Amino acid sequence: MRWIYKLPLRLRSLFRKSRVEQELTQELRFHLEKLIEEKVGKGMIPEEARYAALRELGGVEQIKEECRDMRRVNYIENFFQDVRYGLRMLRKNPGFTVVAVLTLGLGIGANTAVFSLVDTILLRPLPYRDPHQLVLVSETLPQMGGDTEVGMAAGEYLDYRDRNRSFVQTGAYEAAGFNLTGEGTPLRVNAAAVTASAFPLLGVPAQLGRSFTADEEQPGSIPVAVLSYSLWQRHYGADRRILGKTIRLDEKPYVVVGVMPPSFQFPFDGAPLSERADLWVPEIFTPDRVQDRVKEFGVGFIGRLKPRVSEEQAQADVANIAGGFMQQHPESYSGTVRVAPRVHRFAAYTVHKARPLMMLLMAAVACVLLIACANVANLLLARGSYRSHEMAIRSAIGAARRRLLWQCLVESLLLSLVGAGTGFGLAVLLVDGVRKFGPADVPRLQEAAVDPSALLLRLFCRF
Repeated sequence: MRWIYKLPLRLRSLFRKSRVEQELTQELRFHLEKLIEEKVGKGMIPEEARYAALRELGGVEQIKEECRDMRRVNYIENFFQDVRYGLRMLRKNPGFTVVAVLTLGLGIGANTAVFSLVDTILLRPLPYRDPHQLVLVSETLPQMGGDTEVGMAAGEYLDYRDRNRSFVQTGAYEAAGFNLTGEGTPLRVNAAAVTASAFPLLGVPAQLGRSFTADEEQPGSIPVAVLSYSLWQRHYGADRRILGKTIRLDEKPYVVVGVMPPSFQFPFDGAPLSERADLWVPEIFTPDRVQDRVKEFGVGFIGRLKPRVSEEQAQADVANIAGGFMQQHPESYSGTVRVAPRVHRFAAYTVHKARPLMMLLMAAVACVLLIACANVANLLLARGSYRSHEMAIRSAIGAARRRLLWQCLVESLLLSLVGAGTGFGLAVLLVDGVRKFGPADVPRLQEAAVDPSALLLRLFCRF
């Protein structure tokens, strides 16, 4: 517990150094005067007593240095001295400093920007409840010579929903588009028709109002709609009285029952149903749609796996169901019209097209960072050769090897920090540019932002 009593003195030595030095000088002067008085009391003249007291006490400056070492704050003081000296040396060589900072800034900035994009698009969990349990089921038509994945017919979705043993919840969705009229300027909006089970399956409640009920997806029910947060903000001015009002979609009245939170963006713009929805309406399966299994392949299927059910088990389950309904309806699946269902992790499927591009960019900027580090290392090596005379003089007057190495390390740290600041600014500009001018079909691109953890990762790699 002795450090508790020493801590106040050490803090005073750091933040009130002049006061502590004054007290130390006064204390040593007090001891010196006491020794002089003792010598004078023994019969010495004052001048001889003073010389004798100084010899007995020892070097005053040496004693002060020993006292400073005992406070154990000299390392911190030396660090700040090295920082000041390093800043002076960098200011003294502006050409070297500018080239090194720009080189580091380019490497760190490009890597930070790309890693932030990769983190947003590939690594960050989807904003749903337990997103690792969500899967997407699509279909292909292998006998038609294609491997393109398509949606499914309404009747097929109902068969998968009712006969499966792998999903605790299922939901369907379908792309739609409407002319929005009524209040304000008419708009062409992207929309999605979803079953009432889709919102509870995803685990995202409405921010305002509610989502759909099972009765509202039945034929003949009152048409209702749920707005996205962005549409509610930009078209209705975030008016909380929007609930219960009637809007017109393709000149048909719909009652607004809810507004979703900003994070809800289903389906994603990387999913099979490509456009991000501005609003949602109930998915209604009429008898005609259920019976028609060959003209409509636009329904998307999303499910939540039961506990301890793997993706492979779900794949076998839906394949068995598909074989069953193709045998049950041979008139719809004769000849080349045969379907093959596929199960995908929803998180992976939404970004599978963007993954190769992101990995290629990541590899490219990693090479840029390595080249930048190599160039800065060569610059530091050349500068070290130029400063060899300075280091020799410092070593000759008593500087230890460790002290010289520490000074070089502090100067490298200063360069890295300034380069990191430059790289951070460059990364912000790059990410903003990608958001504005990047490909429209890359999922979650508009959510990208510079992540401080990415910058810390690049600084760690630098050292």
